[in-house]
Order: sequence, then structure tokens, then C-alpha cells
Amino acid sequence: MHDNRLRTLVGHWIGRELIAASKWGAGGNATARIAFHAEFDGRILVHDYEAEREGKVWLKVHAVFSFDVQDGAYRMFWFDSLGYSPSQAAIGYWN
Repeated sequence: MHDNRLRTLVGHWIGRELIAASKWGAGGNATARIAFHAEFDGRILVHDYEAEREGKVWLKVHAVFSFDVQDGAYRMFWFDSLGYSPSQAAIGYWN
């Protein structure tokens, strides 16, 4: 991680969210449980998320974030219970 901006995400949250309708299901209200924690001396940020609708968990996510010091890019690998597995990292920059 070694970029203090990612460290601001470390923690646990529970809250309400509105899920948009999509090909994966109807939209509606959900309860979100979100956790971020640092691993490997702060070089990696691990994200766990689950959304509950009508008393049942309908989506779970496990994501891994890193910061590449050489090119200044953030990288994220996202895996979810709907079957998404990335072939490569999503790359972004903090503006």
C-alpha cells in the first residue's frame, strides 16, 4: 500500500444502500457490510463486502488493492459471489 491515501479506508462499516437494477437482479434496498484491512506491512489493502436483501446475503465480494510506486497506479483485483473473476487488474490513479 505504502500510499497513505489507501490507509484512510481501513475500518469496518455497516449501512443501507440502494442497489440499481441490473442483469444480475432487480434493484432495491440492501444492508451493506464493508471491511478494509492492511496486509503485508501495509503494502496491500484487502476489501470484503457483503450485501443483504430481505434477510439473505445476495452478494459477497473480496477485492485486493495495491499501489505501484514506479508508475503511481493503483491496482484492484475483484472477485464476487456472482462469478466474476478478473483476467487482469483494474488500474486507476488518484486525482
